[in-house]
Parts: sequence; C-alpha cells; structure tokens
Amino acid sequence: MGSHEPESVANFLRSLRSADEIVASLKGLISRERLLELAGAGYMPSHLVDGTTHVFVLSDVKEYVLKHLIVESKGMAFPTMTLVPVPVPTLAKVPPAPLRHIYHLQWVAAKTPFPGVYFLVAHGEVVYVGQSTNVYARIGAHTDKFFQDVFWFPVPVSELDAVEGAFIRLLRPALNLRANGAPVAPGRSCWDEAVLQKYQSAVAEGISAVGAHDQSGADATTQKSEYPRVLAT
Repeated sequence: MGSHEPESVANFLRSLRSADEIVASLKGLISRERLLELAGAGYMPSHLVDGTTHVFVLSDVKEYVLKHLIVESKGMAFPTMTLVPVPVPTLAKVPPAPLRHIYHLQWVAAKTPFPGVYFLVAHGEVVYVGQSTNVYARIGAHTDKFFQDVFWFPVPVSELDAVEGAFIRLLRPALNLRANGAPVAPGRSCWDEAVLQKYQSAVAEGISAVGAHDQSGADATTQKSEYPRVLAT
C-alpha cells in the first residue's frame, strides 16, 4: 500500500492482535485455546489471515466477552454453555420439521470447514446425526449411507459430544441405532435437556413432542418462531 495507504486501512491493520495478545489483555478472562475454538466455530469475532491464522480486534473481543461469556450464576446443576443468537441465513431448502427450531441451522451447499453437528436427511426424515471438526470433509466420507440432503449448525469442538449425543437420543435416527433399538450416542443423557435448551428456540406453549407442529413446506426462516422446541424425554 506504501505512502498512499488510506489512514483508515492503516489504523485497522494496527488494531489487529494475535490470540496471545488478546489473552494477555483480558487478564485470564478467556484462555487462548477457548478463544481460538470459538473463533474457529465462527462465534468469536475474528479475521482469518491466509486461511490459517486468526487475528482479533481487542474492542470486538471485549464486547463479545462482556455480552455473551460473562453470565451471573445463582448456582445450577449444569454449567452454562455458550450460544450466541445471530441471524439465521435463509435456507436453500426447507429442513424436516424436527430441525426447524435449531439455532444457526444451515444447508450444506458449499464448503463448510467448521466444527459442528450435522443431520443426514432422506425422504424428509433425519436418518443420521453426526459430528465433525470439519463438517464438509466428514460428509463426503459417508459413502455407506443413503441420504439426499444435509443440514448442520456450528458447535465449539469441546461441546461436540454433548450436542451430538443429545440430538441422537432426541431424534433416534435409524442409522444411529443398534439392532436392539438402543441409540449409539456420546455424552451423558443427564446433560440432554440443558444442551437442547441452549441450541433450540423456545418451546411453544403445551408442545413437547417431535413433529407436534409439522409445518411441511413452510419457509424455515419466517416460520421459525412457530416451531416448538422439543424437550428431551
């Protein structure tokens, strides 16, 4: 850019900080590992340099931490998990009814190099729930399964087991079940209700069953507030 570099661009470049610098500035409020994990999952505001290194603007990170990571607790049995509500992109396809109340749900139509939980769908039903640190790469490995669509949502790496397990036990997809009907799922079932409450929209009054409000063919974004959150049983 040389001597003709706009002052605004120069100021922006000077404002970028490494993960180590951010952690030092926040004085232990967040670890380097957690900072990079949240950035890698698309939650923490960051900038990716050359596709490999996350850098940050300190003011953006401080605002995020104050708004989303510092939560007063009166004491509870299950630790609070981080979920940041952001605008959900308009889905290219309408997902099966039990998935429409999941925050951040997206259709896998392009490369998705992020960690998350995904759903393989055939004939309008979820047939398999999986997880990966790279959703797009993992889906390509499912050559032994029949599916027509894939939906996913981002999940920090440290929470993948708990979230995948909760949705397997909730939806009981055919390809996640043993011959005796028992689900093959990681995590602990005692965590399921807390996990589902964090990753799904609020339950509709009096609704607590999968598919109780089947909005087949409805727009997944505009109708989202009408879809019930499904409680674990």
